[in-house]
Amino acid sequence: MKNTDVTVKLVSTETLEVMWSPVKGAELYETTAAHTNNVLHCNDTSPVCALSDLSCNTPYSVTVTPCSELRGCNNTCTPHKHETAPCAPEILDMRQTTNSTYRVLITTPNSPSTNYTITATGRYDKYLCQSINNSCEFTQLPCGSIYEVIAVATTAVGKSLPGYSKTLETATLRSPHGEAKCHTLDSHCLMGCITCGTNYSVYMDAISSTGHKSLCQYQGFSTSEDKCTQWQL
Repeated sequence: MKNTDVTVKLVSTETLEVMWSPVKGAELYETTAAHTNNVLHCNDTSPVCALSDLSCNTPYSVTVTPCSELRGCNNTCTPHKHETAPCAPEILDMRQTTNSTYRVLITTPNSPSTNYTITATGRYDKYLCQSINNSCEFTQLPCGSIYEVIAVATTAVGKSLPGYSKTLETATLRSPHGEAKCHTLDSHCLMGCITCGTNYSVYMDAISSTGHKSLCQYQGFSTSEDKCTQWQL
């Protein structure tokens, strides 16, 4: 079977579709993929085979073997290589680094040349961040907003499925009473959107995974009249 007689294309993130021209005298066709320990995926008279449930970000060597009862199988056919779509990245952590900048940490389960796009979608706006590493920064995010953040990987083959989304809540806008909030899973938090020349009392709610809440109060602090400061808790 000639190379030009066989086509392999990606039809979903983990499925390759193999098509070929009928071979004279062949009664059935066996289709195997080298990276699945040469498991027989198709054994049929039809000149098409769908290789499904494959591993993501993996190159496969696909061989179509025509067979007949009299001549047996032609085991000299040339294999065809094709890669599956990249694996979906997952969000590990989201951290506030300045008043309006947030850093997103992700897994990188693919080859080094993979591009990662992280999207933060709010009610009225959307922000994109691209990286080839395990971190990416969103800048100029407005205070008091909630975003759904997802990550997608892209290679020359195509795009991955989106990873599980996580919710990012930016620092709350200052209210008329001079209140500000920040939320974190870490041992520190940057308090943005506070008012110059204002006395503040600091409270912290420690909330467990079961919803139990403990309230802590710390001594107050004052912001400068001529230069606003960021309070790190």
